[in-house]
Amino acid sequence: MAAPTIAQWYPLFVTSDVPVEKINDVLVKSIQEREKHPKSEQEEGPWDNRWALIHARSQTSFPRPATLVDADFKSDFIGATVEDLGRFVKENFGEGKMGQGSAPGTDYIACEVFGVIDERTKEDDTILFAVDDLVSPIDEAKVRVEWRRDPTKLDEAIARYSTFEATNDDLELLLGHIGEPVVKGPDGLVDEEGKEKLRHWECEEEAKTKDVWVELRLRTDRVWWSVGGILYRGGMDYMIDPGDEFDENGVMKSVLPWEEERATV
Repeated sequence: MAAPTIAQWYPLFVTSDVPVEKINDVLVKSIQEREKHPKSEQEEGPWDNRWALIHARSQTSFPRPATLVDADFKSDFIGATVEDLGRFVKENFGEGKMGQGSAPGTDYIACEVFGVIDERTKEDDTILFAVDDLVSPIDEAKVRVEWRRDPTKLDEAIARYSTFEATNDDLELLLGHIGEPVVKGPDGLVDEEGKEKLRHWECEEEAKTKDVWVELRLRTDRVWWSVGGILYRGGMDYMIDPGDEFDENGVMKSVLPWEEERATV
């Protein structure tokens, strides 16, 4: 897991020809999210609108929190990919860079996360939230298995091995993958030397991390509740172990605790 951002403001981009009304709807819901929480928590929770709307590559002024846009709003980022936006964010934002406020501490625009109002936003009232995280080859295999992204038998063996659920067939497959011979003990199972080689291989693979923009879908009316969990756990942790946190469309459910309480009454 990469270090979570401590920046107060998060970049928000528009990458599709989204009506101004929809952009403003996203912003209004961010502004009003605090009202969904009990009064006892409204002062303590980080539920305020933290977006800094980025509409132009040459932009030098960043009103924050983001305010509603006018009818003539245009975005320079139509068609931009997550990778494009990630490069732009890392080059331009972060502590001491563009958007640095005058207040000490966290008054700057984050370079580790950003939001995207995209084509899908028009369809299901969600936004894409991208998180810069460290990912290993083992993480990638586990994500393919967990999210059913055409996992191979090797991916499935890696996923089971990483959770101490590997079968002997898995161990043999993994040994073949790393070019080691399969030697069996008296019990007909992979011997201890082979298991030790796999433990060494796993440590090496886990160390081969790279920066990746992890993409999560968030409800527009629960963005800040969702972001709190993401910054605590890390984007990749949600991908590897989603549990019951996402619906059938891959959107974070973000059920509020008091909603769960009412549902069980």
